[in-house]
Amino acid sequence: MKKFAALFMLWSALLCSTAVALAEESRPHRQILAMAGFTDSEKPKVISFHADWCPTCDQLKPSLDKAESRYGSQLDFISVNIDDEKNKDIVRLYRVRGVPEVVFVSSRGKVVSTFMGNEPRELKTGMQKLLKETTTTSIAARSAETSF
Repeated sequence: MKKFAALFMLWSALLCSTAVALAEESRPHRQILAMAGFTDSEKPKVISFHADWCPTCDQLKPSLDKAESRYGSQLDFISVNIDDEKNKDIVRLYRVRGVPEVVFVSSRGKVVSTFMGNEPRELKTGMQKLLKETTTTSIAARSAETSF
């Protein structure tokens, strides 16, 4: 019985610290996106970084548009022009190395996946990882809420 009580206390402490970490993790990324005028919703985000002069960015755009029409109710799709001065903090936050680059960010602000180039398969894979992460996180959060 003592082992069970100890395990339960350890599990409760872990869930509590996870809930606090989840709340703290989301602040910086949401604030930076909001300051640049992007959505401040709780949904996970697909952030595509591009430049007007980039032909590969233009080639990826139809795949992004198609994904947004299909998953727009579940995910926020954000298009960030790296040459726009108001976006410098976002580019720095996600350590963008080139364009096009797509970053998949959980609702907590965790980068789940990223890719560069015109890779429609990578876009699909990244969204699947993001949706899976979101489902797993929401189950853990609900469990944490009901355990206290």
